[in-house]
Amino acid sequence: MKRFLLTPGLFLTSILSSCYRDPVLKEINFYLHDKLAGISHLENKAIAAFEHVTGDNYTTDQELYNTLIYDVIPVYYEFLTKLNYIEVQSPALQKIHNSCLDGVNLQYNAFINIAIALEELDKGKMDEANAMLVDACKLNVCPYV
Repeated sequence: MKRFLLTPGLFLTSILSSCYRDPVLKEINFYLHDKLAGISHLENKAIAAFEHVTGDNYTTDQELYNTLIYDVIPVYYEFLTKLNYIEVQSPALQKIHNSCLDGVNLQYNAFINIAIALEELDKGKMDEANAMLVDACKLNVCPYV
């Protein structure tokens, strides 16, 4: 079963939707079905590209680096940018949205730091970047850590 990064936020919003009256419920539904649904393909594409060159699929540092630079980072940046532009009114939904943003920002920075570590052939930086991925997964559900 494939899990996506925003799964905790989506789960929490479904719980919250049962706790609030119509205006918040409408906002949550709009957030999930219009806003997130419209950009989730970007996250899926970036994560799939990353998974394609890591773990059991890893072949070379150069392939990982090229995939990060050309396929993962630009697409994930677009996802992050569009996620940042989503505005919400409800304080409860804003808290969830901010948590998602924190995880996505951390993951984006981890991808960048992995690329830098590969460029510089720096094992210490790679360890730091991998720790960032683990921390991002504590905020979000990651299918590859």
